[in-house]
Amino acid sequence: MSRVLGWPSKKGVERTENLPRTVDTSSPERFLVAEDDVPLRLVALALDAPLDGKMKTALGRLFAGDADGALDRLRRIGADLGLAGQVVPALATGQPLETQLAGVHYLFLEGAEITEAVLARAPDLRLIQKHGEDCRNIDLAAAARRGVPVARLRRWANTSVAEQTILLLLAVARRLLPSHAAALEPPADATRGDSHYNWARVRGLRSLRGMTLGLVGLGEIGREVARRAHAFEMHILYTQRRRLPPALEAALGAEFRPLPSLLAEADVVSLHVPLTADTRHLIAAAELEQMRRGAILLNTSRGALVDEAALVAALRDGHLGGAGLDVRAEEPPRDVAGLVGLPTVVLTPHVGAGTGTELCRDVRAVLDNVARVRRGEPPTILAGPE
Repeated sequence: MSRVLGWPSKKGVERTENLPRTVDTSSPERFLVAEDDVPLRLVALALDAPLDGKMKTALGRLFAGDADGALDRLRRIGADLGLAGQVVPALATGQPLETQLAGVHYLFLEGAEITEAVLARAPDLRLIQKHGEDCRNIDLAAAARRGVPVARLRRWANTSVAEQTILLLLAVARRLLPSHAAALEPPADATRGDSHYNWARVRGLRSLRGMTLGLVGLGEIGREVARRAHAFEMHILYTQRRRLPPALEAALGAEFRPLPSLLAEADVVSLHVPLTADTRHLIAAAELEQMRRGAILLNTSRGALVDEAALVAALRDGHLGGAGLDVRAEEPPRDVAGLVGLPTVVLTPHVGAGTGTELCRDVRAVLDNVARVRRGEPPTILAGPE
């Protein structure tokens, strides 16, 4: 069966994709996952790619131990969209991406660089699906000239991490754990009556309104956190290697600061950068000392971004006002003794990305775009050059 595709053009850019394109959906189609990344490989599993040991372990971890049930859920997504049994070649790791694109119709990626030269090696490409929103790694103008639509994805997993960040912030600022403990076991000297505000005499309660939130990293997750923080009327600062354009800063309501300035100004510092050799112990004793007295540190990214021994010291001597940690340097941690008995610390066991439900939603959204292209419809959240 053949489908005729047509994509709307953008003003000021010559785009060949507004010309009719015929897609033969009766012949075999080829899909390529461009990175050996677990969330992306879930897409391949939904298309009936073989399950290897690495992914079986990952499924068990991501879906609370139910790897078989997770695989069934993923397979059903592909089947529901008429995409079961597709050809998904294994990514040849260590080989240039452009050498693997011959005959590929649908390309799924997150950080892989897609240049004019790469696109020239993919004459059959019908869709580039970005597993995220930031398309700076894709030459959108070149894709437009070749009539290849680029679709973005606002990931459910990212919004879940942002929610976890706000949860930890509220739990620390509003003294959730001491309040809960006091509500279960009222102090012996608590006065009784029909209505007594703070009868447990919980100290250190703080409102988020008017606080300054410093985001170390304003990528996709950092931006999700910023959106939610604005609802609490917080002031947003950010730092990262490359400053954003002024128009984007204004749209996000965020002001740039170098890291030392951000640490000195922020009431709350939240980490949203990947773990690399350069970012390991990004927040160590010197950085903690630069933070405002009473400030709160949040980490929902990677545990080794923080020197945990230095963090414990800063919490115990009262310099920091609290910490909310979803991640640790070692998981599960062998020793939590340093954090035991600190009422200003809230810990969760790396659950920020949510459940398998969020991951399956991302897979369905991605493959729904493939199904739309096969029907001759444009994908949702279409990216394009300005």
